[in-house]
This record gives sequence, structure tokens and C-alpha cells, in this order.
Amino acid sequence: MSREIIATIVTDKVVEKTYAVENENVVLATFIRDCIHRDYGKRADIKGVDYEDSELPIMFPDYYCDWQHITWGNMYPFILKSNKVEWIVPFDEVTVEEFARTHDIAKNKPIKVNVGGGIGGLGGDFFPFAEWLSALLPYLDVLKDGIGQFASIITIMQAFKGRDGTFIDPREAREFFRSRKQWTREELESVTGVEDATNLTSVLEYSEFKNDNDRYHRQRCSETKHLEQIERENQNLWGQYEFNGTVNITAAQIYDINKLLTEIMILSQELNSDAFGIASKLLDAFYNEWPFVIHKGEPFKFLQLLLDVEVSEDYEMFSEDLYRLSENLSMIRSFLINKWECRQ
Repeated sequence: MSREIIATIVTDKVVEKTYAVENENVVLATFIRDCIHRDYGKRADIKGVDYEDSELPIMFPDYYCDWQHITWGNMYPFILKSNKVEWIVPFDEVTVEEFARTHDIAKNKPIKVNVGGGIGGLGGDFFPFAEWLSALLPYLDVLKDGIGQFASIITIMQAFKGRDGTFIDPREAREFFRSRKQWTREELESVTGVEDATNLTSVLEYSEFKNDNDRYHRQRCSETKHLEQIERENQNLWGQYEFNGTVNITAAQIYDINKLLTEIMILSQELNSDAFGIASKLLDAFYNEWPFVIHKGEPFKFLQLLLDVEVSEDYEMFSEDLYRLSENLSMIRSFLINKWECRQ
């Protein structure tokens, strides 16, 4: 019995084609690209982009959140191989059978794929500490005792990175765990390679599992409500930017700066670097320049916008200073990430 693959192909219009694969041991991405090249020629012009000398972009939105656009960069966020989960796996290492088994796709159900669209790959560095922090903080009471305990997040993250050292987004980890209705402690340890499954408890709680005597049961939940809850947690951490359904652009910039400062603080601590001290001096200089606009807070709301103050004619200058602060902090963060990667 052959398996169907339904491809949604974006050219100058959107078309849907069904392909049948007889041998499930073939590489899934190669099979898809061969089918597209057969139908459209080697110079498949998808969305005005010539892919003759580069790989035709493929995405699997039915199976991955893919916030980092990993699949456009020829990588799967996660795949089960020999009953072990691997994070960020190259396309050319995954067969049709492995993909179907990972996502529990029945033989009579098609594999769905999106082809084309002209979206780029990951690009730049991606160290999702802030995402992991906002995801796990509600479930890690120990972290509320002091900044020094935040190394716990780094420890947890080590179980969720690919062979190239790139960390997975926590929402992809949630997607993987929710591929099953329940997990036992032994299954978790076997599949993830984590020696003590209790280290994954916070991730499973974030993924909305309930623990009952070392058996974790998936709870029914709405993806929309889950994301809304995480967004509320984010704004509790780094500052509110949405008011009555409207995003305040300046408050959103402050929010992003607070996230940057959080990552700089934690990475500086982990690397025994003085980078956070340098960032703090930049922060103080900015605060001293705009004390009637900005309130200086504590981690993780390092800066808070005084919304009842009108910047009026100085707004353009304030915006330029805010942008410059963000750029300088981004440079410090990139330096720390490079240093972190060299240490791995």
C-alpha cells in the first residue's frame, strides 16, 4: 500500500498536488523535491525565486510550530530515530517512515507539506533563553529565590539542542511532548536521553501535562489560550506593552530591551563576563537622560515606560536614543552568544 503526500505548492498561484510514495525508506524531502522538479522542471520558479542552485524551500506547518523557520533551512525541529528524539535534524537524514512514525501518521492518512513561498531560513544567531525563561518560570519556584538560580534554565535547555549546538524553541518541545497522550517516567528518560525525568517536569507542565505517580497525562487545552497565557506571562516578566487590545510601540520596544538585558545578565553570569556591567552603564546613561519618561525597575523589568508622561517635541530624540540603546545591547548579546558557542 502506497502512502499519499499532499503538497501545497506556492507559485504565481497556490495549487495542491497529491503524490504517492511506494517505498517509505526513501528520504522524504528528496522525494518531494524530485516530484516538484518533475512537474515544474529543474528551474522551478517558485514565487519569483530561482532554486536551480539552491534547495527548494519546504515547510511542514501541520506538524511543527517552526517559529525559527528551521524547516525552510532544511532541518526538522525534531524527529524520532530508533525511538530516540533528536532535535534539529537535517532533511537528508529522515525517511518517509521516520517522519510518519514521529508524528504518528496512520498509513491511510497523507503527509502534508508546503512547498515554495520564498521565505528564508533561520538567519543570524538564535539563543532562545528568553523564550525558555518565560515558558518555564511559572513552573520553577526555585528560580524566584534569586538570580543565581537561573542556571537551572540553562541546564534544562541542554536537553533541547541539535548536534550543531542550536537550541530548540520551547514551543517545539511542547509540540513534541504533546504528540503523545501520556508519558511514563521510563519513556521520557529513554526517548529524550535525560537521566532523571524529574528535570523535565517543568517542561511537561508548560506542555500542559499532569503528573500522576510518574505518569504524565496530556490535558485538553486550546492552543490559542495557551499562547495568550504565555504572552501574559511574558508581559508580567518584561513589562506590559498591550493596553485595551492596542500595542504601544514604545512600550513594546522597552519590552524587547528588557528581554535583551535578561539574556545578557544570565549569559554574563554563566560565562563569568563583565558584559552585564557594561550593559548596565549604557542603561544608566539612558535612564539619566530620560528620567521623566522612564522608570528604572528591577529584574526583569529593568526599564519601564511612564505612560502618563507626554514626550511631545522630544519624542524623536527619545526614539533615536532608545533605538541606539537596543542596537548596542544587541551587539553585547551577540558577543556573549559567540562566546557561549565557542565554549560548547
